[in-house]
Formats: sequence, structure tokens, C-alpha cells
Amino acid sequence: MPKCKVCSTIFQNINSLITHMRILHRAQDNDSFICGEPLCNRNFSSLRTYRQHLKVHVECVPINERNTTVDNSILATNLEVQCNDSNTNASIISQQINQQINDIENNLESTTFQNSFFDFADILKKNKLLFLCQIYNVNTFNRKDVDNIMNMVSNLLLKPLDMLKKFCVNLDSLSERDKFEFKKYFNEFENMFSNFESDYLRLKYLEQAGSFVPPTQLIIGQHLEKSDPIAKNYTAQFISLKAILQKFFALDNVLDDTLTYISSLEKKSGVSNIIQTKFWKDKISCYDAHDIVLPLFLYYDDFEAGNPLGSHAGVHKIGTIYFSIPCLPIYYRSQLENIFLTQLFHSSDLKSFGEAVMFSKLVDELNELKRQGIKVSTPQREVHLYFCMTLILGDNLGLNTILGFQQSFVANSFCRFCKCLRTETQSLFEENSSFLRNVQNYTADVAENNAYLTGVKYSTILNNVDSFHVTLNFSADLAHDIFEGVGVFIMSHLLYEFVLVDKFFDNDTLNHKIEYFNFNRNDNKPPVISLESIKKKILKMSASEMKCFILNFSLMMAHLIPEGNKHWNIYLLLRDVLHIALSLRVTPDQPIKLKSLIYELCFQFKDLFSVLLKPKFHFLTHYPTIMEKIGPLSQTNTLRYESKHRQLKLAANVISSRVNITRSLAIKHQLQLSLRFSSNTGFTNSINYSKSFKKYSSITDLYNKKFANHSNVSENLKMFEDNIIRVGRISTNSIAFQEGDIILIDFQDQPTFGKIRDIIINQSEKICFICELLHTIGFNRHFYAFEVELTDSVALTYGNELECYNTHTIIVKENKQFISLY
Repeated sequence: MPKCKVCSTIFQNINSLITHMRILHRAQDNDSFICGEPLCNRNFSSLRTYRQHLKVHVECVPINERNTTVDNSILATNLEVQCNDSNTNASIISQQINQQINDIENNLESTTFQNSFFDFADILKKNKLLFLCQIYNVNTFNRKDVDNIMNMVSNLLLKPLDMLKKFCVNLDSLSERDKFEFKKYFNEFENMFSNFESDYLRLKYLEQAGSFVPPTQLIIGQHLEKSDPIAKNYTAQFISLKAILQKFFALDNVLDDTLTYISSLEKKSGVSNIIQTKFWKDKISCYDAHDIVLPLFLYYDDFEAGNPLGSHAGVHKIGTIYFSIPCLPIYYRSQLENIFLTQLFHSSDLKSFGEAVMFSKLVDELNELKRQGIKVSTPQREVHLYFCMTLILGDNLGLNTILGFQQSFVANSFCRFCKCLRTETQSLFEENSSFLRNVQNYTADVAENNAYLTGVKYSTILNNVDSFHVTLNFSADLAHDIFEGVGVFIMSHLLYEFVLVDKFFDNDTLNHKIEYFNFNRNDNKPPVISLESIKKKILKMSASEMKCFILNFSLMMAHLIPEGNKHWNIYLLLRDVLHIALSLRVTPDQPIKLKSLIYELCFQFKDLFSVLLKPKFHFLTHYPTIMEKIGPLSQTNTLRYESKHRQLKLAANVISSRVNITRSLAIKHQLQLSLRFSSNTGFTNSINYSKSFKKYSSITDLYNKKFANHSNVSENLKMFEDNIIRVGRISTNSIAFQEGDIILIDFQDQPTFGKIRDIIINQSEKICFICELLHTIGFNRHFYAFEVELTDSVALTYGNELECYNTHTIIVKENKQFISLY
């Protein structure tokens, strides 16, 4: 006898039960169903399979075990459905139900419970989706952990809910109709996790909800092992760029904020983004003027999924391809959540099967994005977007690997930019345009098939991407070229001279300065340096630590070194190079200046120390051309992409199995991304401020008490919204500011600095800094810093208008105050 699992009503036949479930329980064809027959309780993923299962049970004389508030005869009469025939076409029944369902509902008594039930069910559905995405988002949870959590939560809720349900439905004050409605609420709760019972069902649910973009498993080759006659498939994981971009730009305000930022670039002087360059405009010359075309950057690198020092090191070395959109607003561009994964594979498989097989799917999709584009629907409009793959980023080894060049930097021809031989790089300190690689000589080198002479191993499949060629991949890596290369090499030689030869200071003095110097709190403080490291000319620091050490070395030690010292001049030349290389805005004269400075640095360093220059010195000679082509070199810095590896490494640490580890990691990454898509989270400003703060109901209360004597500040504050708070410290997008910090307010002929006096936040989370102005006296080259003095003037500036979104270090030497710009 068919029995409803939800309300325990028993029916004469299967069709009556299905009709009842469609009307009173809003059952849909693709819902999950639990059989209500005694000792059965099987679960079914669709109405069709549930109906077929019911036919298995033996039909008996109809008996109603409980009172039902729904008169089955009324339902049968109103629907005019012949339910006695078990072979009645299900689609005809469904059409008849849908036509008359409104009439039936109008005959039912309306109560408060019934009217709000569907809102309740909708809220419950949204919250359980968010809950599932949130626990999948935790890096230290693998999918087995999630499975256990779901079971525990289900067990935690079901028994107490059942007790509460029995109590509520037995209340004498409730009508029979309200008791039935009460049951519907509790049944909705009890079945909340009915389609979450396995990992497969959960992933299927998230995919159907539109928040989970599953990776596609690509078969890239096969291998026949001696112990197994069946060939083993070798796979890679691919995540659709189209699907990710479509969902990303549909998020709240992402598309509008991006287009607004692009429009704002047209009003600014200099080049601060690649889309302002002729290089980009040549790439999109095939489009109409009204088409919206956005650039894409790809990034390639390897990371070790296991212990890099263990016995299995290298076995699970994973190759990754990330992509990013370089024209996002500058505050969000470097956030890890805006860097997306598109491909994962074993690094050894790339070598074994070749990139033609590995990247064919990637190339096809990149071309499709350029030719057909995607349609993005937002609440306001539908927009057609095109995407053009512009650059491939990576460290030097990664780029040489993926672009088909020599992977050894002691090779005869190691440079991906030019055909200069290794011996020639020792005396060539500026770029020779006649040696540059181009499409013509590259094609000839491929045909020659002699990697020792030409440096080209093969023609990469990435050349098949529209508007891209490896000889036009103007990508510079500041982190590896300077802060883990040239900078380390130069500073190790300089410290040897200063400490052991000239003895301007000893190792203890240096380490004392490092330990107690007032470094910028947003920088990575360098570690102390052992005397043995100085003797061996080896400095062990990360790229971020070396950057901090180089940029603050003059403030720490310049007062101990005589002016005009020839070794100190090498340091100052390095700072000159960094000053331009780190610029966020490029003017037409900067590439020319950079070319001259790099020449001087390489020439004087080699002449002074008589050493063989590392290959990274040669890569510097191409920086002026790269800057001229793409704008600021910081756009292609790889540090943020390397930080993205941490997300995958943490996931790998909690996954005990290494069987198809790339798939496990790809699914985990996409599950973490599903939280953002399900919650419709666009660009976010992570703002945290100190617990001690003071509220002001009106801006008038603040400026009348504190700034009555500064009319310029008072007038600007009047435009600031009410309901503000004043804080002593704030952190936004991982950059911390506090009272007393130095910020750069403006940079015309000379920089204008301000000392933060107050930090104010309004109800829209807009940040305002009120600063005491510092007068810039001039630039002191020996300290490589600006000499300043405090004034009585006060100025106001907003956080989103800062020239440099960071704080700056100030020191006092010889009764003078110095501020380093970077």
C-alpha cells in the first residue's frame, strides 16, 4: 500500500500518492524521494525511479494508519485523473496536475503556517547551500572530513527535531490543519540533508545550483606496465576558463567596477596598466570600437605536493596553470581570490607526453574566448565580453620550459628574448636589437633543430593562440631576476667589502640594526646574517625579505659609510634601477633612463669585482624594452601567484591518498571557489580596525572640536558622511595604517608626505586620513631618501586616492629626518 514518507498518509494506489506529493509537498521530478514502506526507506534521485520502485511492493487493501487532513476523493475529483490505471502516462498526469493545481490550493484552508512555508523552505535551501560551501572552503578539511561532518550534523539535528515535532503536533490549541502545516516544517528540516548523503550527491547538488565548476579530466597518454596487461591512463585536470569568467563577471559589481576602472585610466597621464599601451591596442585591432575586450595573463609554475626533502620528492611535483585579469581595479588585482586555477598535471607527464597534448584544450578555449567571447548577465544588463591572452608569466625556468627554450642557463644560448650567446653576455650590458628574437628567425631556428646553437628546442603549441607568439611574450620577473638574483649577488659582495675588507662596521653592528630597525610593518623583516654567510658571499633570504633589506639598507647603514665610496656607488646604482623598475606609472623617458642605469650597474660591478655575471644580469638588459611594451614591470611580478600555491599545498597536506592527487586538488580548489559563487561575493575590501575607537554621530562633532583652525580640512570633512568612527589603527587589503605612520599624499616635482594624525571611517567603509604635512627639503642621495621637516599644516586624503598604497619609514640622523620612498 503506497505510503507518504513525509506525512505518513496511506493511499489506494501509486498515482494517488504521486498526486498527493506533487500538490501538498511540492515534489518536483528531480527531487530526492525516500520510500515510506515498512523496512524499506530506500532513497531515489528522481520521481521516475521512485515510481518504478513502488510497483515492486505488493498492493494490499487500503488502510489509513493516521488521520489525514486531505480528502483524497476531493483531490481525485478536482484533478479528474484516472488513477486506477498504473500504466497511465506520467507526463499526462503531470500536465493535468499543473493545470488544476491552483484550483486545489484555493480550496485548502489558508493559515499563517501555510503562507510562510515556501519562504521558509527557500531560506532553508539557500542556507544549507551556503553551509556546504563554507565547510568545503576550509583548507584543512578534505572531502572525507566533510562527509563525516555532514553525518554528525544530521545526527545532531534529527533526534531533537523529532522530539520537538511530536510535542508541537500534539498541542491541543492547534487545529488539525495547523498541525499538518507544522509537520511540513519539521519534515523540511528532517529532509534537509537528504540529497547530501554522499560526496557524489553533494558535488552534484552544488553543480546544479550553479556554484561548482567541476574540473574536466583529460587523458593525455597511456602506459602499459609489466605487472598489468591493461594500459594505465595518464590524466590532467582542466577547469574551463569560460565557465569561471562567466560566473566571476556576473558577481555583484565586478563587471561595473572593472569597466569603471578601465575608463578612469583614460584620464591619467603615463602608463599604469597594459591596456594603455600600443602593444595591447595592436592585439585588439581586429575588434570593433564598441567591443569590450579584456586581457588575460597565464602563469605557469611547479610545486611539490609532498615533502620536498622526503624520499619521494619529485614524484608528486605538480604543474599548475593559473590565469588572472590584469585590468581589474588595482586594489583587487593582487588578491588571491582573483587568481584562478585552470590546469593541474604531473610535471613529469609534461616531459613524457609533450605540451601539444597537455595544452591543446587550453589553446582551444583561449581561441574561443577571443573569437566568440562570452555573454555575462548581471541584474542590470547582458554584456558580451571578449578575452585576449596577452602574456604568459613565470620564473625563468618555468617560462623557458613552457615556451620551448633551453632549460639550462649555462647553455650556449639561454635567453628567450634574444639570440645572444652566453660568452657575449659577459660584455654586452645593453640590449642589441639585431640579436632580438622575432617570428622569422624563430621559425628558422625551429627548422634548424639545433637547440645548442639556437636555444630553441621546439615550437610550442601556445603559438597557436590567436595574437600570441613566444617572441612577443614581454614578461619580466622582478622577484627572481632582482630580489633572488642580481640583488642577492650584489649585496653579498658589498657586505663582504664593508664588513671584512673596509671594516666600516662589523657583523654584530649589522645584525643589531636589522633586529632593532623600525621596518615598515607591511614588509617582511629580513633575518640576521651570519659572519659565515658574509665570508661565503651567500645571503639566504626570500624575495620579499631581500627587497626589504635592499630598500632599507641605506637608512640603516649609510651614516657609517663615507660619501663617494666606490662600492657604495654600486648600491646607489642598484637603488636607481629599482626606483624605476618598481614604478607604478611609466613615463616615456623612464625606459631610456633605465637602459642607461642598467648599463652602468653591470659595467661598474663587473669592473670593480672582476666576476662572471649571472644570466639574470643579462635579463635586466631587456627590461627597458619590456617596460616600453607593457608599462610597469610590477604587472608581471610572480610573487602573488606563488602565494596561490599555498592554497593547494595546504589541501595536499590533508589528503592522505596520492592516487590521482591532481584531481583531488582541482576539486578541492573549485569547492573553495564555490563559496564565492554561491554567496555572490564580488570585490571585497578586507577592513579590520583596532578595538578601541570613538564614534561620532555627526561629522560636525569631530571637525568643530579638532580642526576648527584648519578651514581646508573642515570644508572637506563636511562632505564626509555622518555616523563615523575614529580609530587608531586600520588594516585594509592586508596593508596596515596607524596614527603616526608616514604616507605619500602627492608626487609632482617632489613627493609630499603626511604624518597620519587621525583615521576616520564612515558607514560606507570609506577611509579618510587626516595628516600633518611634511615639507620636503630635498633628496639626499647618500641616504637615498628625502629630507623632510614637520609643518603646522594639516591635509585630508582618502585611502582610495593615495599615490602609493603603503606606509614609509622615517629615521632621524644628525638631527635630520629622512624618508625613503620605496
